[in-house]
Amino acid sequence: MLFTGMAWKNLWRNKRRTSLSILLISFCLTALIFLLCMVHGFQEEIIKSSINTYTGYFQINRKGFFDNESLAAFIEKPDAIIQEISSIPHIKAVTTRILSLGLVGGGNNSSGCLIVGIHPDREAQVTTFRNGVIKGRFLEPAEQNAIIIGVDMAQRLDLPLQGEATLLLLSSTGTIEAVNLQVVGIFDSGNPAFNRNMVMVSQSLLSQLVGYGNTKVSQIVVAIDHNRHLEETAQAISEKLRKFQAFYTDIDSSTKIPIDMIQEFGDVYVKMEKGIEFEKKLELLSWKEILPALVDVVQLQNIVLKIILTAVFLAAFIIVLNVTIMGVMERKREFGILKAMGMRSSQLAKLIFMESLMMTGAAFVIGTTLGTGISLLISYFPIAISSDLPLFKLGLIEPLIKPFVTIKSLLQPAIAVCLIAILAPLWPIWEISKLTPTETIRSV
Repeated sequence: MLFTGMAWKNLWRNKRRTSLSILLISFCLTALIFLLCMVHGFQEEIIKSSINTYTGYFQINRKGFFDNESLAAFIEKPDAIIQEISSIPHIKAVTTRILSLGLVGGGNNSSGCLIVGIHPDREAQVTTFRNGVIKGRFLEPAEQNAIIIGVDMAQRLDLPLQGEATLLLLSSTGTIEAVNLQVVGIFDSGNPAFNRNMVMVSQSLLSQLVGYGNTKVSQIVVAIDHNRHLEETAQAISEKLRKFQAFYTDIDSSTKIPIDMIQEFGDVYVKMEKGIEFEKKLELLSWKEILPALVDVVQLQNIVLKIILTAVFLAAFIIVLNVTIMGVMERKREFGILKAMGMRSSQLAKLIFMESLMMTGAAFVIGTTLGTGISLLISYFPIAISSDLPLFKLGLIEPLIKPFVTIKSLLQPAIAVCLIAILAPLWPIWEISKLTPTETIRSV
């Protein structure tokens, strides 16, 4: 208690210097916390936009599907899988798709394309692709004679709204299927590849064309309530999918054994005693695996944030170090007298440390309160901005300044302040500890 009172009085000997130092550090912390929350908010919007536009948080595919996107790589009885995983917490909606490569023609022109068969109602619950339709309308459930195409494809093929497009594809049985469809909508997804090469039709129509019937799809797409639940949801889905995997494989004989025949023994027993390993038929991919470029962008932004955090840390460190050095040098004679009276160097170090902790602590409380308060206020009352960016025009990203307050946004500045409070007094303490009481008194 004695040291606390002494440290507090020493800190306010020079009120102007201490007040100015606390204000400068508080300002740095306020600006840093607000910047971190702003960038995290922007990252959340970019991730949410990229995921919700088409990809989804998770995709369940037949293993190897993305290597060739063959019609032979289908998922059987998807409704059973959907029923199983829908009970998992944080899963918001699930839909299915059928994917096929084909040709789309209009007039005298044609182009290769990716044909996506969707359930319009379910798709709207999982993605925001519907918002990208800039002309006409989105598909309606079980619509058999309609197609929507990308804006670039419409221009290249000279296909107007309500025009007739011819779709050709190779079915799973090897026959060529063709159908004439009416262009009911033209979309701009914000993704040039989608706008050039993708068309959408109802899943019931595409299922008939490729020969899947009602029991096969290409992929299952899953939406969850928030990205922070990604890892735990992935683990839960993987556990649920185990009962739908195809077989165990005997390592020695490569004999495929149906899973229901040996599942009762348990995986550990099977692997250790029987020389049999689990072979997956389905694979679960999160958006991080599907969109590695987006992960790289987020990581690059985090690197920039670390550089800014380091710069702010150095600035605050220099401020605290300067104040500590000046305070110690002004009191050399006092320290000499205290040493002569029997005070140990460790006690003087404790006193200087407490002064540093008090100053940085006060700045941390003020800066954190202001930074968090401003971020929360703006997150509840976002600032609207005007922009001509296509993503804003299409409604794929809200044109708002909307910070996102996270534990990480507050933890990083807190760690920085703790390091400053510990490191800044070390050099002045070292200098004082080397002096004897006589040298200290005479040096002033």
